[in-house]
Amino acid sequence: MTSLCQLESGKEASAVRDFEAEGIDRKTLLVNWLNEILYAEQTCGEIYDRFRISEASDNRLHARLYGQAPGTTASHIKAATFHDLEVRKTAEEFEATVVLDV
Repeated sequence: MTSLCQLESGKEASAVRDFEAEGIDRKTLLVNWLNEILYAEQTCGEIYDRFRISEASDNRLHARLYGQAPGTTASHIKAATFHDLEVRKTAEEFEATVVLDV
């Protein structure tokens, strides 16, 4: 088993990770996914600036995130919350409003 903070090598970004999340609905899924990312940022000291979703449904998400290795910056976000959380389907995509605990 590999450590959470063990990076993949040979990638364009200095930090590349696969993240999976599950939830009972879209809102729970989004909050769980964002909190998984925040946990990895806080544990490994990385900052992610882009992602590619490889699997998405109403209750499961798998994505690869790209960012910067430890030591670049620090996140001051504590958690994604359910307060005023909205997930909307538009004609072409989904939009969300998320309140973050800082």
